[in-house]
Amino acid sequence: MVIGILVILFAMAFPIGVDFYTSYQLTSETRLLVALLEQARNRAMVNYYESDHGLYIGASDLVLFQGHSYATRDSAQDQDFPRASYVTITGSSELAFEALAGRTASSTITLTNGRQTKYVYVNQEGQIQF
Repeated sequence: MVIGILVILFAMAFPIGVDFYTSYQLTSETRLLVALLEQARNRAMVNYYESDHGLYIGASDLVLFQGHSYATRDSAQDQDFPRASYVTITGSSELAFEALAGRTASSTITLTNGRQTKYVYVNQEGQIQF
């Protein structure tokens, strides 16, 4: 009887735990993305290595890069950060911030875990909102 009650309690708690975990991953991934965008913009604004800086959003990682675009970057300066597998990111796959000015192409990045969605907005002046 006690085992039966425990099985019922665990069966009720499991979906709540999974939902909490996926929600946490979405929030964590959003914060990581925003922090890396801010870091790329800051590096561009202070003219770090006298170059533009940006962020590339890959299938399995986020890459901070130095250069005008991901294709023409200095790959020796890349910094890779792994992505959460449960979170899907859509929108622009790369944002490059202009040296000294911090300007970039206006973009909306959408993050979703299947149940919840978060948005990160970057305007052409490089301001990041989420």
